[in-house]
Amino acid sequence: MRLLHVANSLLTGGAERLLVESLPRFSSRQGIVQTDLALLNGIDTPFFQKLRANFEGRIFTLSSNSTYSPVAILRLRELIRNYDVVHVHLFPAMYYAALAKLTLIGGPKLIFTEHNTENRRVQSALFRIVDKLIYRQYEMVTAISEPVRSMLMSYKLHNDVRIIYNGIALNNAGINPPVDLRSLFGEAKCFTLIQVSRFQPQKDQQTVIRSLLYLPAEVKAVFVGAGELMGDCVRLVESLGLQNRVRFLGLRMDVPELLAGSDVVVQSSVYEGFGLAAVEGMAAAKPVVASDVPGLGDIVNGAGLTFKKGDAQELARLVLKLYLDKPFYDEVSARCLSRSKNFDIDVMVDKMVELYYEICQNT
Repeated sequence: MRLLHVANSLLTGGAERLLVESLPRFSSRQGIVQTDLALLNGIDTPFFQKLRANFEGRIFTLSSNSTYSPVAILRLRELIRNYDVVHVHLFPAMYYAALAKLTLIGGPKLIFTEHNTENRRVQSALFRIVDKLIYRQYEMVTAISEPVRSMLMSYKLHNDVRIIYNGIALNNAGINPPVDLRSLFGEAKCFTLIQVSRFQPQKDQQTVIRSLLYLPAEVKAVFVGAGELMGDCVRLVESLGLQNRVRFLGLRMDVPELLAGSDVVVQSSVYEGFGLAAVEGMAAAKPVVASDVPGLGDIVNGAGLTFKKGDAQELARLVLKLYLDKPFYDEVSARCLSRSKNFDIDVMVDKMVELYYEICQNT
């Protein structure tokens, strides 16, 4: 089987990080003779460099500086005809791949993975019609959690939606020594929170920043990631006088080591289909505190702790209990570590490969 993955870029984000970790594994599965990747925007990033170093397949760049160039549709048309299965991730890649196939007679089987619980396009009557037409070009759609599947089914976007949970490389947890986040503040006894996510409205780092106002001065926050709202977050920290309690690290490739060096992993999101960083935090045996939104809440509830989205005071209350109550901290950490074992990236890859064969046989 010849397999092509298609994505927007390898800038930053959970879906992008998942591609970097999973693509080399697809190539090792029995019957997969070729695994390649096509990027709408092939901008050079740390994720791109890591994949190139560990991935034997080809990486096709459809544009060097734009994710929305319509030229990518024409290039995809010529590219996808060489594959049996094309697995697409995120918007607008899902539109471009579907439009490319529409111009072919026959062509590969298309499968799309939906990563979010919200689809703002369907709020528009016109885009709802377009979305349904696009989704129908896909033989199958996978959802990364039950709430994501429920969203797709509620809008009747596709009739065949399978749940395949995201996974992480559990065998890699603890291989490298942790990064001691206390060293970022020059204090030996501080209690560090960390959030790993893009700086965009969905991720809501502002709530984590504001929670520090209700916590002791020893509690610090570290943010990993980049994005359009990073400057706004920096200005919020300055306006609240929290410069000595917050650090922004930008894009980092040592996320597991940073998580392992923290005290609490926080994932504050307005909406979230899964929560890869939350699972990585669990695998590091850290207590995870996350906003109780569909998808993310399903992953964390019963193991870590959840708070109402946007509620800085409730987040602070949970963090304070972890800070002051060591037995409680240890109990939550143990639950989180146990929960993480449900999300193995090799299981995810095996289930995906099974679906590839299923859609190829249904011809």
